[in-house]
Amino acid sequence: MAFVNSNAQLSEETMADKISYNSTMDADNIYVQLSTQDRPTMLTMLHRGLYVYFDIKGKKKKKVAIQYPIQGTPLQSPFGNTTDTRRNREEVGGNNQQGPDISVLVAEMPKMALYTNQDSELEFHLDLNKLGVSIKYDYDTEEKILHYELTIPKQQIADSESDFSNLSIGIISPKKEDKTDGNSSNASFGGRGQGGGLSGGRGRQGGRSGGGLARGGRGGSRNGASPQKERPEETTIDFWFKVNFEK
Repeated sequence: MAFVNSNAQLSEETMADKISYNSTMDADNIYVQLSTQDRPTMLTMLHRGLYVYFDIKGKKKKKVAIQYPIQGTPLQSPFGNTTDTRRNREEVGGNNQQGPDISVLVAEMPKMALYTNQDSELEFHLDLNKLGVSIKYDYDTEEKILHYELTIPKQQIADSESDFSNLSIGIISPKKEDKTDGNSSNASFGGRGQGGGLSGGRGRQGGRSGGGLARGGRGGSRNGASPQKERPEETTIDFWFKVNFEK
């Protein structure tokens, strides 16, 4: 079964420094590959998740999407379960490198994802679903590269008679809410609440797109600061690329 390579173009010049991306296609599936060596980008992908949108007309319509994870990996401490902050900071790359071990975060990723097609939504388990969707994260500890790979059947994007030659793909992180009232400071995932179960229909909700590519601020701390404020900065991911599959 032959693959068809994509000719993706950078949507923003700076994106080449953050995320490498590509997409391929065979007779049945679309494959999306992402990779990054930028730690804040890794944390965004793992904590807040990503929407991957598909528009076969080559535009930026957000009608078909996969969101994973639905809720980010829980993080009780910016240095994992270790209470010795100084020692753990050294283990993850020196005094200037704050944050949890990426390989640990990958191992603790939740299994729930969300499939959206037009006005219908379906939560599904990565290991127990009939959609044919596969999502994999892998962290290269030697090269310090985070890899993301999504496989989705064409039939979950459009009908079998559709032309995929002008497919555009959007990679967008959910908006991160800034709480100033002392309530929960968790990120916003498209305005959705917590979900449960292996599958089920959901009403469509708005607030899905992120802002432009930009670094988030780092929370400073002194002695006695909360783990939330010690977390390393994250980025906002928001770009599209046209695949332009060649036949």
